[in-house]
Amino acid sequence: MGRHHLAAVVIQGDLSVEAGGSYRKFSDIGLANGSKVFVKAKFKRSGPKAAIVRLDPPATSTSVVTKNDAPPTPPYAVGAFYGKLLAVSHDGLSMAFVPKIKGAALPKSKVGVIRCASSSGAFL
Repeated sequence: MGRHHLAAVVIQGDLSVEAGGSYRKFSDIGLANGSKVFVKAKFKRSGPKAAIVRLDPPATSTSVVTKNDAPPTPPYAVGAFYGKLLAVSHDGLSMAFVPKIKGAALPKSKVGVIRCASSSGAFL
């Protein structure tokens, strides 16, 4: 049996230019469409401290959603925000996540399942 090729995609302390800080912690990791990696990441920075990130090795990263992004209206009110990104799931063509919502004038439930679309409207 041959050896497998191992490659570091991103390591703690690496700078994420798009996120504006360095990677501090990783969780909920998964692979999609060959080399793409989805991961819930926490950052050391002054802006939003967590995001769901799509990594396209060798060097491209895209924040899919950050804690400072606004949840969809309706059902959530303008001014609401993601307090926690609890879980992420994807199949390479689409992505969904479970956030805990914070802010004023929320519906009764503060937890929901959100499906993500790119700016073109195609689901990730």
